[in-house]
Amino acid sequence: MIPPPIFPEDLEREIFVIAAESSHKCAAALARVEKKVNLWVTPILYRVLTFNDLHMCLFDESFLLRSHHVQQIHSTVGMTLITSINHFSNLKTLVLFAGFVDAFVIRKITELPLLQELWLNLTCRLDPYTFSNLTHLGIFNKSLDMTTFPSNSFPNLTHLLLSFVFEVPASNSEILFSILDGCIHLEVLLIQGGALVATLGRGMDAIEQRFHRRDERIVEYWLGGIGRWVLEKSLATVWKQGEQVVNARRSFSK
Repeated sequence: MIPPPIFPEDLEREIFVIAAESSHKCAAALARVEKKVNLWVTPILYRVLTFNDLHMCLFDESFLLRSHHVQQIHSTVGMTLITSINHFSNLKTLVLFAGFVDAFVIRKITELPLLQELWLNLTCRLDPYTFSNLTHLGIFNKSLDMTTFPSNSFPNLTHLLLSFVFEVPASNSEILFSILDGCIHLEVLLIQGGALVATLGRGMDAIEQRFHRRDERIVEYWLGGIGRWVLEKSLATVWKQGEQVVNARRSFSK
Protein backbone atom coordinates (compact mmCIF):
# COMPACT_ATOMS: atom_id res chain seq x y z
CA MET A 1 0.00 0.00 0.00
CA ILE A 2 1.39 3.37 -1.00
CA PRO A 3 1.64 5.73 2.01
CA PRO A 4 -0.16 9.07 1.70
CA PRO A 5 2.00 11.99 0.60
CA ILE A 6 3.55 14.17 3.26
CA PHE A 7 3.14 17.90 2.57
CA PRO A 8 5.06 20.74 4.19
CA GLU A 9 3.00 22.09 7.09
CA ASP A 10 2.51 25.50 5.46
CA LEU A 11 1.02 23.87 2.37
CA GLU A 12 -1.09 21.51 4.46
CA ARG A 13 -2.45 24.45 6.43
CA GLU A 14 -3.28 26.37 3.27
CA ILE A 15 -5.21 23.40 1.87
CA PHE A 16 -7.34 23.10 5.00
CA VAL A 17 -7.93 26.87 5.20
CA ILE A 18 -9.09 27.05 1.58
CA ALA A 19 -11.43 24.10 2.18
CA ALA A 20 -12.80 25.68 5.39
CA GLU A 21 -13.53 28.97 3.62
CA SER A 22 -15.70 27.20 1.04
CA SER A 23 -18.61 26.89 3.51
CA HIS A 24 -19.44 27.12 7.20
CA LYS A 25 -20.51 23.46 7.18
CA CYS A 26 -17.15 22.40 5.81
CA ALA A 27 -15.30 24.49 8.40
CA ALA A 28 -17.32 22.87 11.20
CA ALA A 29 -16.48 19.39 9.91
CA LEU A 30 -12.77 20.15 9.53
CA ALA A 31 -12.60 21.56 13.07
CA ARG A 32 -13.22 18.00 14.30
CA VAL A 33 -10.41 16.36 12.28
CA GLU A 34 -7.60 16.87 14.78
CA LYS A 35 -6.25 19.49 17.17
CA LYS A 36 -3.82 21.01 14.67
CA VAL A 37 -6.48 21.45 12.01
CA ASN A 38 -8.90 22.79 14.62
CA LEU A 39 -6.46 25.60 15.41
CA TRP A 40 -6.20 26.46 11.72
CA VAL A 41 -9.90 26.58 10.91
CA THR A 42 -11.37 27.94 14.17
CA PRO A 43 -10.85 31.61 13.13
CA ILE A 44 -12.79 30.85 9.92
CA LEU A 45 -15.51 28.91 11.72
CA TYR A 46 -16.23 31.79 14.10
CA ARG A 47 -15.64 34.68 11.67
CA VAL A 48 -19.35 35.12 10.85
CA LEU A 49 -22.06 34.11 13.34
CA THR A 50 -25.86 34.14 13.07
CA PHE A 51 -28.09 34.15 16.16
CA ASN A 52 -31.79 33.41 15.60
CA ASP A 53 -32.63 32.00 19.02
CA LEU A 54 -32.28 33.32 22.56
CA HIS A 55 -30.56 30.15 23.72
CA MET A 56 -27.81 30.66 21.13
CA CYS A 57 -26.81 33.84 22.98
CA LEU A 58 -26.20 32.08 26.29
CA PHE A 59 -22.45 31.77 25.76
CA ASP A 60 -20.44 29.24 27.71
CA GLU A 61 -16.80 29.65 28.68
CA SER A 62 -15.44 27.62 25.75
CA PHE A 63 -17.26 29.87 23.30
CA LEU A 64 -16.06 33.06 24.96
CA LEU A 65 -12.48 31.84 24.58
CA ARG A 66 -13.05 31.91 20.80
CA SER A 67 -15.10 35.10 20.66
CA HIS A 68 -12.10 37.18 19.58
CA HIS A 69 -12.29 35.42 16.19
CA VAL A 70 -15.77 36.83 15.49
CA GLN A 71 -15.76 39.64 12.92
CA GLN A 72 -19.40 39.67 11.80
CA ILE A 73 -22.67 38.96 13.64
CA HIS A 74 -26.24 38.70 12.31
CA SER A 75 -28.86 38.56 15.04
CA THR A 76 -32.64 38.70 15.47
CA VAL A 77 -32.34 38.67 19.28
CA GLY A 78 -30.89 42.03 20.20
CA MET A 79 -31.04 42.52 23.96
CA THR A 80 -29.73 39.10 24.98
CA LEU A 81 -26.82 39.41 22.58
CA ILE A 82 -26.02 43.01 23.48
CA THR A 83 -25.48 42.20 27.16
CA SER A 84 -22.48 40.09 26.07
CA ILE A 85 -21.37 42.17 23.09
CA ASN A 86 -18.22 43.42 24.83
CA HIS A 87 -16.73 39.92 24.46
CA PHE A 88 -16.49 40.43 20.68
CA SER A 89 -13.55 42.80 20.74
CA ASN A 90 -12.70 42.30 17.05
CA LEU A 91 -16.25 42.69 15.72
CA LYS A 92 -16.33 44.73 12.49
CA THR A 93 -19.90 44.17 11.25
CA LEU A 94 -23.09 43.97 13.33
CA VAL A 95 -26.52 43.29 11.81
CA LEU A 96 -29.37 43.61 14.34
CA PHE A 97 -32.90 42.69 13.31
CA ALA A 98 -34.25 42.92 16.84
CA GLY A 99 -37.64 44.54 17.17
CA PHE A 100 -36.53 47.02 19.84
CA VAL A 101 -33.26 48.95 19.94
CA ASP A 102 -33.06 51.44 22.79
CA ALA A 103 -30.42 53.83 24.12
CA PHE A 104 -28.78 51.05 26.15
CA VAL A 105 -28.21 48.99 23.00
CA ILE A 106 -26.84 52.00 21.12
CA ARG A 107 -24.44 52.81 23.95
CA LYS A 108 -23.14 49.24 24.04
CA ILE A 109 -22.59 49.30 20.27
CA THR A 110 -20.52 52.47 20.50
CA GLU A 111 -18.16 50.62 22.86
CA LEU A 112 -17.10 48.19 20.13
CA PRO A 113 -13.61 49.47 19.23
CA LEU A 114 -13.33 48.10 15.67
CA LEU A 115 -16.94 48.28 14.45
CA GLN A 116 -17.06 49.58 10.87
CA GLU A 117 -20.48 48.45 9.62
CA LEU A 118 -23.84 48.54 11.41
CA TRP A 119 -27.35 47.52 10.25
CA LEU A 120 -30.23 47.95 12.66
CA ASN A 121 -33.96 48.40 13.11
CA LEU A 122 -33.70 51.71 14.92
CA THR A 123 -36.30 52.58 17.56
CA CYS A 124 -34.55 55.48 19.30
CA ARG A 125 -32.54 58.56 18.41
CA LEU A 126 -28.86 58.11 17.62
CA ASP A 127 -27.62 61.32 19.18
CA PRO A 128 -25.73 62.13 21.37
CA TYR A 129 -23.72 58.96 20.73
CA THR A 130 -20.63 58.94 18.50
CA PHE A 131 -19.63 56.08 16.21
CA SER A 132 -16.03 57.03 15.58
CA ASN A 133 -14.95 54.16 13.30
CA LEU A 134 -18.25 53.46 11.54
CA THR A 135 -18.08 53.81 7.76
CA HIS A 136 -21.20 51.84 6.68
CA LEU A 137 -24.67 52.27 8.23
CA GLY A 138 -27.98 50.65 7.25
CA ILE A 139 -31.24 51.74 8.95
CA PHE A 140 -34.49 49.95 8.15
CA ASN A 141 -37.66 51.16 9.85
CA LYS A 142 -41.34 51.57 9.05
CA SER A 143 -41.62 54.75 11.08
CA LEU A 144 -39.08 56.93 12.80
CA ASP A 145 -38.84 60.66 13.22
CA MET A 146 -35.43 61.54 11.82
CA THR A 147 -36.12 65.17 11.02
CA THR A 148 -32.59 65.81 12.25
CA PHE A 149 -30.00 63.22 11.34
CA PRO A 150 -27.02 63.47 13.74
CA SER A 151 -24.29 63.77 11.11
CA ASN A 152 -21.75 64.62 13.81
CA SER A 153 -22.29 61.15 15.29
CA PHE A 154 -20.68 59.61 12.19
CA PRO A 155 -17.49 61.53 11.42
CA ASN A 156 -16.18 58.85 9.04
CA LEU A 157 -19.40 57.62 7.41
CA THR A 158 -19.00 56.81 3.70
CA HIS A 159 -22.04 54.58 2.97
CA LEU A 160 -25.60 55.01 4.26
CA LEU A 161 -28.78 53.06 3.50
CA LEU A 162 -32.19 54.34 4.66
CA SER A 163 -35.20 52.08 4.41
CA PHE A 164 -38.21 53.56 6.19
CA VAL A 165 -41.08 56.02 5.87
CA PHE A 166 -40.36 59.40 7.40
CA GLU A 167 -43.04 60.61 9.81
CA VAL A 168 -42.73 64.29 8.86
CA PRO A 169 -43.22 64.55 5.06
CA ALA A 170 -42.44 68.26 4.85
CA SER A 171 -38.94 67.67 6.17
CA ASN A 172 -37.94 64.82 3.88
CA SER A 173 -35.89 66.91 1.48
CA GLU A 174 -34.13 68.73 4.30
CA ILE A 175 -33.21 65.41 5.90
CA LEU A 176 -31.67 64.04 2.72
CA PHE A 177 -29.57 67.05 1.94
CA SER A 178 -28.56 67.75 5.53
CA ILE A 179 -27.17 64.21 5.59
CA LEU A 180 -25.29 64.80 2.35
CA ASP A 181 -23.93 68.12 3.58
CA GLY A 182 -23.21 67.01 7.13
CA CYS A 183 -21.47 63.68 6.43
CA ILE A 184 -18.47 65.11 4.62
CA HIS A 185 -17.05 61.70 3.63
CA LEU A 186 -20.35 60.24 2.38
CA GLU A 187 -19.98 58.55 -1.02
CA VAL A 188 -23.30 56.70 -1.38
CA LEU A 189 -26.77 57.39 0.07
CA LEU A 190 -29.03 54.44 -0.71
CA ILE A 191 -32.76 54.89 -0.24
CA GLN A 192 -35.14 51.98 -0.47
CA GLY A 193 -37.37 53.23 -3.27
CA GLY A 194 -40.39 51.24 -2.17
CA ALA A 195 -40.44 53.11 1.13
CA LEU A 196 -40.13 56.63 -0.25
CA VAL A 197 -41.70 56.44 -3.68
CA ALA A 198 -44.89 58.23 -2.55
CA THR A 199 -42.83 61.10 -1.18
CA LEU A 200 -39.83 61.39 -3.46
CA GLY A 201 -41.16 60.02 -6.73
CA ARG A 202 -39.09 57.78 -8.98
CA GLY A 203 -35.45 58.55 -9.66
CA MET A 204 -33.21 61.59 -9.79
CA ASP A 205 -35.44 63.67 -12.06
CA ALA A 206 -38.30 63.71 -9.55
CA ILE A 207 -35.92 64.61 -6.72
CA GLU A 208 -34.48 67.49 -8.72
CA GLN A 209 -37.89 68.81 -9.79
CA ARG A 210 -39.24 68.89 -6.26
CA PHE A 211 -36.18 69.94 -4.30
CA HIS A 212 -34.31 71.94 -6.97
CA ARG A 213 -31.15 70.00 -6.34
CA ARG A 214 -29.49 66.98 -7.92
CA ASP A 215 -26.93 64.86 -6.13
CA GLU A 216 -25.32 61.90 -7.86
CA ARG A 217 -24.75 60.13 -4.55
CA ILE A 218 -28.50 59.51 -3.99
CA VAL A 219 -29.46 56.06 -5.27
CA GLU A 220 -32.97 54.63 -5.04
CA TYR A 221 -32.89 50.98 -4.11
CA TRP A 222 -35.79 48.61 -4.71
CA LEU A 223 -35.89 45.79 -2.18
CA GLY A 224 -38.66 43.67 -0.75
CA GLY A 225 -38.19 42.49 2.83
CA ILE A 226 -34.78 44.04 3.30
CA GLY A 227 -34.15 42.27 6.61
CA ARG A 228 -34.39 38.81 5.12
CA TRP A 229 -32.55 39.94 1.99
CA VAL A 230 -29.55 41.22 3.95
CA LEU A 231 -29.36 38.01 5.97
CA GLU A 232 -29.37 35.86 2.83
CA LYS A 233 -27.12 37.97 0.61
CA SER A 234 -23.64 39.37 1.00
CA LEU A 235 -23.71 42.76 2.69
CA ALA A 236 -20.95 43.91 0.37
CA THR A 237 -23.27 43.38 -2.61
CA VAL A 238 -25.63 46.12 -1.41
CA TRP A 239 -22.86 48.70 -1.15
CA LYS A 240 -21.11 47.60 -4.33
CA GLN A 241 -24.24 48.07 -6.45
CA GLY A 242 -24.75 51.56 -5.00
CA GLU A 243 -21.12 52.44 -5.77
CA GLN A 244 -21.51 51.21 -9.34
CA VAL A 245 -24.49 53.53 -9.92
CA VAL A 246 -22.65 56.55 -8.48
CA ASN A 247 -19.46 55.81 -10.45
CA ALA A 248 -21.46 55.40 -13.66
CA ARG A 249 -23.13 58.78 -13.13
CA ARG A 250 -19.78 60.45 -12.52
CA SER A 251 -18.27 58.89 -15.64
CA PHE A 252 -21.25 59.95 -17.72
CA SER A 253 -21.10 63.55 -16.47
CA LYS A 254 -17.45 64.00 -17.44
